[in-house]
Amino acid sequence: MEFRVTPENRTAAVFNVGRHVLVDASGAGQGHYCMAAVCLENGEVIELHSRPCEAFSSVLAEQESIQWAVSLWPNAMVWNDCVPAIEALLSQQPALAGRLF
Repeated sequence: MEFRVTPENRTAAVFNVGRHVLVDASGAGQGHYCMAAVCLENGEVIELHSRPCEAFSSVLAEQESIQWAVSLWPNAMVWNDCVPAIEALLSQQPALAGRLF
């Protein structure tokens, strides 16, 4: 899978260079989800964001959070832990390849 991080880059040091957005969606109960993003530049936290999701399912909330992260910092690498959401977005938007992990 093209969005997997190579073993040699699986360290926190990867975040010390460049722009990164770490984003996640979480269930807030009764089908409601919220999302949060941490924006890093050269290892330093620059911005923190959160907002409710419009989606009412887990994978759709994760997809929404990834799209939101891309819009927050368009030139950053976006990191999320939901493989089905990443795969779905890459199939819909192939131009995001190399930016989603």
